[in-house]
Amino acid sequence: NLCDNKEKKILEIERIGNLEKEISLHQFKNNGDQHRSTQTIVELIEEQCAWNPYKRAFVYKGQSISYKILNEKANQSANVLKEKKVQEETVVGIAMEQGFNRIVGILGILIVGGAFLPIAEDYPEARMKFMLGDSDSKLLLPVKQFPLNFSVLDEVIDLTHLSLEQVDKTNL
Repeated sequence: NLCDNKEKKILEIERIGNLEKEISLHQFKNNGDQHRSTQTIVELIEEQCAWNPYKRAFVYKGQSISYKILNEKANQSANVLKEKKVQEETVVGIAMEQGFNRIVGILGILIVGGAFLPIAEDYPEARMKFMLGDSDSKLLLPVKQFPLNFSVLDEVIDLTHLSLEQVDKTNL
């Protein structure tokens, strides 16, 4: 209490009581976010899609995409990859420009349990071949028709030009 401590400097006076201090120091830390650390990015997006489907999930160069659309496109991508036998621990090369399609591709890979290998388009051909071969990647998601022919790949899938309207959008 300020009146009881007339001789003390303001800096020396406790401004909050012991109960308030206890709550501030210990209980506010336990605000329920611990469960988030155990969730995957896919689970977090699906959760946001359920709670806030029309809220902006991603903004790039002035354009945005909602959680609903992002989740639907990611699941369509995942279904295409599942048809191509991508499963847990399958490495998929991804050579896409920054933007919505890259995020959709990465999420699609993660949904089916795969791992993505980012490859920059401007890497030398020898480096790309080495990365794809060394990672045992059999599939590549390119930004456009990939100009290089890699014998290490089983298939190159251009998701940007693939018609996904008929592909299932529901969560896998």
